[in-house]
Amino acid sequence: MKTAEPQKPQPPSTYPAGSKTAEPQKPQQAANDAAPDPDSDCWPHSSAWNTSEIELFNRRAALFVRRGASDSEAERLADTLVQCDREGDGMHACMECRHLQTNGHWRCGNWQSAGVAVRAGDAGLARAMAMQAQRCPGFAAAALPATAPPFVAASVDPPTAPDPVQPQASSPDRSPTAPWRELDRAYLAHHAQCNACQCAGRGYGERCPAGAALWAAYLAESSI
Repeated sequence: MKTAEPQKPQPPSTYPAGSKTAEPQKPQQAANDAAPDPDSDCWPHSSAWNTSEIELFNRRAALFVRRGASDSEAERLADTLVQCDREGDGMHACMECRHLQTNGHWRCGNWQSAGVAVRAGDAGLARAMAMQAQRCPGFAAAALPATAPPFVAASVDPPTAPDPVQPQASSPDRSPTAPWRELDRAYLAHHAQCNACQCAGRGYGERCPAGAALWAAYLAESSI
């Protein structure tokens, strides 16, 4: 009496037509793959602000408002300082200096090194001077807020009647070789030695004839 012999499994190449075989699985993206860089299309690859610039802008603006600047002043100055950072020209503002004293009025606590006065009683700062970017040998960075919410300047009420459209002025030349930079250095060198111009910078009196000429030449060149 014969018994059925066990059938041997056929190799894959001999499987009957129409039989299904396991399909190769597609590789899946690893869970720890790096996320796309949000700053890949921002500065220095383009003029768009990168994450670090936005964060620093917000922290600076928050500091300026805390020190007495209006929202619009703080936003404008923080924006200017972003451009200064990009150019690496070493300009700063009194509003971001740790020597700025704000008890009732703005005053330079490092007036001797900064060259803004010849005696402590004259170390007060005019608003226009404190709110502009400049070079100062006595500057030292103040501590910025650890974090700051996205800064939005206070809205400005529109004028009752729209102003006529003015032609858009071209941006001033901020290159290291711009003529206004030499005029800026010349005026600052004169300012450091002239009591009259130091007082005028703080809002008291007028500049001396030489200082007035240097200041006018600087303003004319920097506004082009």
